[in-house]
Amino acid sequence: MGFNPEPLFTPENIPACTRHLGGELMDYDSDKYWVKIKFTPRPEFSNPIGHVQGGFVTAMLDECFSLAAFLPFDGGMICPTVENKTQYLRPAPMETLIGEGRVLKSGKSIVFSEATLSTKAGVLIAKATATSIPKPFSLPKR
Repeated sequence: MGFNPEPLFTPENIPACTRHLGGELMDYDSDKYWVKIKFTPRPEFSNPIGHVQGGFVTAMLDECFSLAAFLPFDGGMICPTVENKTQYLRPAPMETLIGEGRVLKSGKSIVFSEATLSTKAGVLIAKATATSIPKPFSLPKR
């Protein structure tokens, strides 16, 4: 069994950006480098036509592929994104959204990952690919 990311989602450790996006860890497979995160959009995420603004959609996708990229390193490395591409397939409704992130290929100096964002009913909203570079990391001692 690999790294357990659940401590990253405790009130004392959850990153401010994850909290702001309404992110909650739903499921993960640390051996397959896969995560599932539920997001609850806030009213201020709404664009003028009432959907989640695209930048917030990309931020949600980033949370998914970034957490997945963290898993191959057993929590000892964080993987800052150096490049990503988002494809918006349809407007994101202002409702609970489900993100999934997975690692495509992981090495000592680079990680390739991807993520999808869907409605609770399974309608695909957007997908993204990312490249990141592993850097040393440890949770703050409290």
